[in-house]
Amino acid sequence: MGNEQSRGRNGGRKGKAEGKAGKRAAGKSTSTREPKNFMNIGIIPKTQSKPKKYAVTVLDKHTEAIYEVYDFGKLLGEGSFGTCYLGTHKRTQQNVAIKTISKGKIMAKTDIDDIRNEILIMEAVSGHSNIVKIFGAYEDADNVHIVLELCTGGDLFERVIAQGKYSEKDCANLCRQMLEMVEHCHARGVVHRDLKPENFLLDSNRESANLKATDFGLSCFYKGPDFLSDPCGTPMYIAPEVIKGKYTHKADIWSAGVVLYILLSGKVPFYGRTDEEILRMTLRGHYNLEKEPWPHISEDAKECVRTMLTWDPAQRPEAKEMLGHRWMREDGTATDKPLVASVLDNLHQFNEMNKFKKKALQLMACNMDEGDLRAVRKAFDEVDLDGSGTITLEEMRAALEKLGNKVAESELLDMWKTFDLDGNGTIDYEEFLTATTDLKKVNTADNFRYAFKKFDKDGDGSITVDEVLDALKDIGVQEEAAAEIVREADLNNDGVIDYDEFVQMMTEKNKFEEASNHVRNKNLQSLTSKVLVSA
Repeated sequence: MGNEQSRGRNGGRKGKAEGKAGKRAAGKSTSTREPKNFMNIGIIPKTQSKPKKYAVTVLDKHTEAIYEVYDFGKLLGEGSFGTCYLGTHKRTQQNVAIKTISKGKIMAKTDIDDIRNEILIMEAVSGHSNIVKIFGAYEDADNVHIVLELCTGGDLFERVIAQGKYSEKDCANLCRQMLEMVEHCHARGVVHRDLKPENFLLDSNRESANLKATDFGLSCFYKGPDFLSDPCGTPMYIAPEVIKGKYTHKADIWSAGVVLYILLSGKVPFYGRTDEEILRMTLRGHYNLEKEPWPHISEDAKECVRTMLTWDPAQRPEAKEMLGHRWMREDGTATDKPLVASVLDNLHQFNEMNKFKKKALQLMACNMDEGDLRAVRKAFDEVDLDGSGTITLEEMRAALEKLGNKVAESELLDMWKTFDLDGNGTIDYEEFLTATTDLKKVNTADNFRYAFKKFDKDGDGSITVDEVLDALKDIGVQEEAAAEIVREADLNNDGVIDYDEFVQMMTEKNKFEEASNHVRNKNLQSLTSKVLVSA
């Protein structure tokens, strides 16, 4: 995450907190998933089969060697798409982002089609000021490399949180850039199909930075009047007609409307504890524009939300129509008066609560039976190839290849992000233990009590801001973030977390933990079918 700021508060010290007001925070959308179990997906294998080799050609033309054109720099990040490096053009010295996809991940022809499709679509829409530029694609014996414009300003929510002040005018400016990008894509017969805050980056840290759309991995070419039917996207942002399996480019307008709702309120319009519940709420199409902070939001802004979240896609406007709305226009009615502070608080809070819950899971995993702990230690030592006491992502990949396990790269990377709690790029034994432990063994009354007592340093039956701060000091959580954690879990508003509140926090998913799950066609097909049957 980038530099994050939030309004400091004094609630949650020892004793009763005074002056506590406002609603509990909702949060920002991230790519967090429910913790998965390394054992369950085969990190610790039952067989020792050899990995299958795939000799594939992905691009339909020969390319020069990328290493003759670009120098590779530091690792920028890892994601379900592959590995991203800083690159520098040898002749012009222009910095770029190089997205490298290992051919070892390619398991079927559909994987090749997906990569080709993403490149073709990016080439078709490139050139717009609000879309990440593609500079070319290269292929060698081991990898496919896609060279993209380097964006250094963080994602959409990071920018909103970091600037510390936020108005309807700021929000309208961001949404206008999203809609201009959507209009550009639709005019070229492209539907993005996965619009969400994480897929919008800022091209720099300057105040006037441009918003850039990225990740066209689920995008497709579309030509009316035929309908699209593949269910894909992110549950929180999926339009109701996508769930039904009969939709058009108008689904992008709905998704942008969900983003606008969150930008204005810091809350999600369709909440559920599971993907299934979220999709069911989306099908109903009911959302709230009355509760806090909506009384402080202008009627014009709320009209934009209602219009974009029109349930009937035939009545939903085109991007061009929305860009002409009086609130959305550059010289429109959106004011520069700061929004109520709770909006930024809501956007900021989600991330810190997830850290606290992960820390609690670590404590609970360490309280397992000695026999189970020995088995995990042995597995950890086998994966820790260099004996350093930590596991790198490369060591994990090497272990998988050696053992012949077919694990989707996206699943491995999702787990990696979930359990690399301190974000240092390696997994230590405690983090590995948490990842490899069956949650059914962890979520017991004894373990909940054990973890609670570890946090409750003075044994008075409650967890305060100071005690949260002490528990998370090794990962750099600040006082205002610790106060937000307490406030989120404190159901009876007494300024502390009691045992019952702690158990509920650990067993109930955060409102945004499922919001960003990136669900591809096959998984979403069965999920939407289940939702439609029960609707």
